[in-house]
Amino acid sequence: METTRFRIASLAFAGIVLLSGPMQPARAAETAEAVETDLAAVFHRMDTMKGELDRIEELAAVPKATMLRVEITADATATVPPVSARFLVDGKVEDEREWSKVERESFSDRNVPMPLVFVIPYLPGNYPARIEIQNPSWKTPVAFEFQAAMRKGETTALRLRLGTPAGKTAPLLSMAPEPAAPKSAPAPAGTVTPPAKGAGK
Repeated sequence: METTRFRIASLAFAGIVLLSGPMQPARAAETAEAVETDLAAVFHRMDTMKGELDRIEELAAVPKATMLRVEITADATATVPPVSARFLVDGKVEDEREWSKVERESFSDRNVPMPLVFVIPYLPGNYPARIEIQNPSWKTPVAFEFQAAMRKGETTALRLRLGTPAGKTAPLLSMAPEPAAPKSAPAPAGTVTPPAKGAGK
């Protein structure tokens, strides 16, 4: 009787083992599928967040300004520095400024001269423009007329030289010679067309 019971118990145990055995791979498959689903959801949320961060970064980025940068240097005949400057378009004053005493002294320094700089934010476009500089010792402002091509997000450079021509008493602004650029140097951002004959007088 005990032998029979033992055989029955053994068969029951074997049956349980056999029945439980095939279930392990199924449970593992179910677990792997659940993990893959969770990972897919996480990656989807990460992509969504990245897209939102990129959009915020794009909105927060400050666009580059469109500007005209005027640099004025002196030659050996320049006796006094200008005190103030005005930028005009079609005869209308668009911007003006005054230079400090330190800037004027640096401009007139014969050992280490520094240019006077006038930076003007302005809209993109091609403009007939005029720069006027003034010193109380001059009877009239000294002017320079030019055609500036202002490109969006770029700075157009205008380099001028102040001096007094031979036989003249009034100073004159003229286009300063461009420094020799390396062959690999990129082209300047903006362009300035030299004035027509008689301009700046």
